[in-house]
Amino acid sequence: MLMLYLSMIETEEERSLFVDLYEKYRQSLFRYADCYLHDAQDSEDVVHDVFCLVAKDYMKNLLKKSDDKRRHFLFLCTRNRAINLGKCKSKLLSIDEMAERGLGMLDDPAQDPIDDIISDRDLLEKAKAAVNALEQRYSDVLWLHLDGYSLKDIAKIFNEKPETVKKRLYRSKLLLREAVGMKGGAA
Repeated sequence: MLMLYLSMIETEEERSLFVDLYEKYRQSLFRYADCYLHDAQDSEDVVHDVFCLVAKDYMKNLLKKSDDKRRHFLFLCTRNRAINLGKCKSKLLSIDEMAERGLGMLDDPAQDPIDDIISDRDLLEKAKAAVNALEQRYSDVLWLHLDGYSLKDIAKIFNEKPETVKKRLYRSKLLLREAVGMKGGAA
């Protein structure tokens, strides 16, 4: 896939920068997109679209930018593409997809999936839904923090002060606790 992107880029300097960006951020961008889409294939498509966009139109501009601004640009493009794809996909749900997801079984109480033992995957999906239900400024900070980014790194991505990010992270944890009905301060 990398060769496809490199064929769109003119100069060797731009190619070198692109390879660095691709190797450094591809996995993080995939995880970030997956936080919005909850589908590995769609997340991979979003990351592919972002890198195609960068290779075709933005390499000259990114050469002039700092590493922080490049990272911010990549995450911003990924978020916007993921949200747009999520909106389009949420409007379309075929009967086959409904059957695949078990949505057609809800009419028959004997086949109700709620009667099954709740697995860790179900719990994970509920946690993701609770985080995504938060305001975007809180959920973005929380997802990046859970992905291992430091407060300083998150602050750079959003062009905010680290103290602002720290406060948002604290508030996002409080809101998440309220959403799931837990008492007490943030963890």
